[in-house]
Amino acid sequence: MIQARKSMLLLAVVMFVGICSFSQNNPASTQTAAKPDTTKKAPPPPAKPTVADKVKTSKKMDGLFTLYQDTANGSVQMYVKKNQLGKEYIYQSFSMGGPTSLFLNQNMIRTTWVIKIKKNFDKLEFSQVNTNFWYDPENAVSKSANVDVTEAVFYSRRWIVLK
Repeated sequence: MIQARKSMLLLAVVMFVGICSFSQNNPASTQTAAKPDTTKKAPPPPAKPTVADKVKTSKKMDGLFTLYQDTANGSVQMYVKKNQLGKEYIYQSFSMGGPTSLFLNQNMIRTTWVIKIKKNFDKLEFSQVNTNFWYDPENAVSKSANVDVTEAVFYSRRWIVLK
C-alpha cells in the first residue's frame, strides 16, 4: 500500500515537471505571438447541401414524418419540419400474432407513449412525456403544475441544418 502511494506520488511529480517544461519550451505559449496575415483572402466556405442533394439516392416514404431510405446501404433518414417541433405525438407498439416464445402469440397493445421532438442546439431530442400527473385547476397547487415533472430523453441525434 505504501509502495503504491509512493509510485503514484512519483508519477504525479514527473507529470508536473513534464507539463511545466513543455509550457516553457512551447513557442505558442510565449508572449509575442505571430500576427496573422490579413492580406490573404479566406477561401469561400463550401456550398451547403440541400435536401435534394441529401436524398437523391433515397426512396421517399410519406407519412406523418417523411422518411428517406438510402437504396445503396439501407440507412433511413427522417425529415422533421419546423412546425412539427415541440408538439406531442402518440407512439403505440402492438403485436399481431408473433412467436409464442416471446409471448406475442396474441394480438395485444404492448406500450403507448406520448413523445415530443425538441431542438436542443445542434441536436434533435426525442423525449417521452410523463403523463402520470394531473393537477386540479381549482386547487392552488395547480399553480406549480409540471414544475417537478421531467421528460425522459430516449434518443438524441445531431442533425444538419438544410435551407
